Amino acid sequence: MLRVSVVVPARNEEPRIGACLRALLAQDYPREAYEVIVVDDGSTDRTAEVAEGFGLVVLRQRPLGRAAALNLGVNHARGEVVAFTEADCVPAPDWLRRLVTPFADGSVGACSGEVLGAGGSWVTRYVEATSPLRLSQRMRAKPWPVFVGSNMAYRKAVFQTLGGFDASVGRAEDLEMTWRVARDGRFHLAACPGAVVYHARPETVWGLGLRWWEYGAAKALVARKFRGRGAIITYGVRTVALVVLTAALAPLRTLRRLLRRKSDGIRLLVPWLDVLRAIAFGSGYWAVLLSEVCRKTWRQLRRSTCLTSGTRSESS
Repeated sequence: MLRVSVVVPARNEEPRIGACLRALLAQDYPREAYEVIVVDDGSTDRTAEVAEGFGLVVLRQRPLGRAAALNLGVNHARGEVVAFTEADCVPAPDWLRRLVTPFADGSVGACSGEVLGAGGSWVTRYVEATSPLRLSQRMRAKPWPVFVGSNMAYRKAVFQTLGGFDASVGRAEDLEMTWRVARDGRFHLAACPGAVVYHARPETVWGLGLRWWEYGAAKALVARKFRGRGAIITYGVRTVALVVLTAALAPLRTLRRLLRRKSDGIRLLVPWLDVLRAIAFGSGYWAVLLSEVCRKTWRQLRRSTCLTSGTRSESS
């Protein structure tokens, strides 16, 4: 029986972390074979106190970000496998047992399960019906699969070999870690669709746009680290083309739904929510790219100015 450590990073999750921890303590995996570690990332509410009320290990740190919280949890983990979920998630009762099953193969270094939506708003239902974040799609992502922090597990040897989560990529530390493992090639990545967690989806249009802006920014941050400039720009052009295509097709898709008598408000809004999602993702991606270009240009200008000043001083 594999010994497992479950790490839950949290910041200001007092209203939601209780449901997550109750679900974790109700797993059908032998209780003596796993521990739950909550890492409080500088919360200003009672997140840590709620977690301590469950009798769990609670680590506290200044608000250093999710990557730092995950690394702190990994450093204190005693398990051979470290599983991760988030405070706004509710794992299914058999989640942990199913998630660690692939590690019976010694070549497997990481595994990810299915993430299903939780919430009842019409925006939530739209996200659940159209989201490309299903496991089958994430495993086919290019250039490498995508694992998400709400439902993934790593053999602890992976961190000992390749290092911990990278805080320099913002909230994209889960994507960066997946790509690092895949590119290294010494550990295999596995899919475990039976390991399910229910994750809170955006409830509002604003929340939807913000979430996809973050996804776009995350993709750019990680692509900048792993891929050449040409590939980064090419993908950026694709995001613009996707926005144009989605916007151009939205009226036609809406008309087709009207002609098919699928005229309820939610169905008619789907094409336009697709446009919003594409714009948000592309904006996040290009915001990171352009900010990097501006920083490089500014550094070059400063260097050029300093060199020019130095040459003039020498001449005088």
